[in-house]
Amino acid sequence: MFEDFYKKYKEDIKNCFKDLKDKDKRIKQIPNLLTASRLLAPLFIVPAAFSGNIPLAILFTCLFEATDALDGFAARKLNAVSEFGKDLDPIVDKIFAAGLMIPLIIKFPAVVACIFNEALIGKKNIESKKKGNVPRTTLLGKFKTLLLSISLLIAYIAVTTNSIPSLLINCVFILTASIEYITAKQYEQIDKEKDLEKTYHKIEKIVEEEKVKQSKKEIIKKYTNF
Repeated sequence: MFEDFYKKYKEDIKNCFKDLKDKDKRIKQIPNLLTASRLLAPLFIVPAAFSGNIPLAILFTCLFEATDALDGFAARKLNAVSEFGKDLDPIVDKIFAAGLMIPLIIKFPAVVACIFNEALIGKKNIESKKKGNVPRTTLLGKFKTLLLSISLLIAYIAVTTNSIPSLLINCVFILTASIEYITAKQYEQIDKEKDLEKTYHKIEKIVEEEKVKQSKKEIIKKYTNF
């Protein structure tokens, strides 16, 4: 399943590069370029934070986070909304978050749980997408993202200022990981409900087809005496 998923997006990425070489199609890739720019975020944010320049780290974070809104706006304005762009956005967000969390592992081991649960959410979304269930972010998912952002901000402040106990930061990450896990279970439940809904529609269709067949048999029997 994941091999097919990988092949599909590998082909989509190739098409994006082809469009970038075509001056007439290049503008259509602006939203995807804005989304992909977040992959570079840790290269700017982490060094700034670890050097003690928190204001600069916050500025970089805000700039890259702004692309999360700008990519969708640009896609609508340029009439460049695509399934690839919709799928690319959450994937990049996961990589963006992981890039900020990994440097914190040594000082705050609890962040590993957050990384694991983010990967779990990503896995469930990919599985749901593969089945055609079209996963979408819920209110809890948005709260989870906000909580993770706040946790990371506090953690980086703690690293550079030594003003917050490590135990407290680990507790914050444990809380965040708990919300992430609940979010993953919610997405799993939504996916199961969509599966049940599709199964119900299939059964309805089979019942209707059987009714039609039975009706045809009765007509044939009536007019042919079979």
